[in-house]
Amino acid sequence: GMEAAPASLLMALAFVATPTLAVWSSENKWGDLDASSSGEAKSTVDIGLFAVAMPERLEHVRRFAKKNHLAVEIVDGVPASSLNETFLQETNQIRADYCAPTRAIALAKGHRGALRAFLDSDNEFGVIFEDDVMVSTIQAKNQVYGNRSISEILQEISATSDDLGWDLLNMGRCVDLCESDNVLHEVRGCKSVNIVDSPNPMCAHSYMVSRAGAEKLMRWTWPFFAVWDVMPILMHKLAKDQEFRMLSTTPRLFDQDRETVTDGLHNDSNPECDNSLATLYANNQRRHMKSAKMRWSDNSFLHEGTTGHRVCPKFVVNVPE
Repeated sequence: GMEAAPASLLMALAFVATPTLAVWSSENKWGDLDASSSGEAKSTVDIGLFAVAMPERLEHVRRFAKKNHLAVEIVDGVPASSLNETFLQETNQIRADYCAPTRAIALAKGHRGALRAFLDSDNEFGVIFEDDVMVSTIQAKNQVYGNRSISEILQEISATSDDLGWDLLNMGRCVDLCESDNVLHEVRGCKSVNIVDSPNPMCAHSYMVSRAGAEKLMRWTWPFFAVWDVMPILMHKLAKDQEFRMLSTTPRLFDQDRETVTDGLHNDSNPECDNSLATLYANNQRRHMKSAKMRWSDNSFLHEGTTGHRVCPKFVVNVPE
């Protein structure tokens, strides 16, 4: 389609504190893994880390990468001001029954740029971060994922994809209906971390995708039909035969840094679980799925969303409640 060329990529500065940490970068694909915890050498897979970042947030991403000994590839975020929503609507690049905030469309394009960067790499798995990501307090304080590096934790998490067949694994879910969690798997080497199938795993600041998952997201999230973190939820909920599988880790491994970020979209704290709000969102999603006739057919995700005869403004600040 009509999306811009791949965003330019810069390698964030990443320093390795000790030689026993796994780190991925173009020079050092494998890194050394400290095998003492399991008593035997584990085979590692290539996991590429990508952060969708706006210029003013680069420093935060670099600090996050350095602190956690991670090699993170920077993918330029898409400024909302560079988009013309009227044009996107006229060219059928957005299909919704409302005029989405232009920022939400820009964010979706940014994430698609990160997925493209992952698919252009040789990595088996990709981790996509937003530029306000941080390690969750529960991991930083209580080491629920084990007292080990983020790299080792990501290796452990990626190993669950074979058995569970997920396309996307949300490692930083928010506003979920946790009372309805369906526990599928306990993550090894953790105090108490589960992988769950749940109704409303929102927030897309930190998720892992397989190559197949990234390909499906690239194929079915454009034209834009819902905010970025909701599109995969809808695709998962409507899957009849595992056409798309989205699971989450709980408690979450990553969170959003709320202290220093105020961009209008993220001005509140998003708890991992909020049963009443999640129920409201899930009901909205059901209505949306029905009105837009969303469905899977022959491994294609179909929807008939329309903005009707309303012409969207060039720039939409937010949706009237």
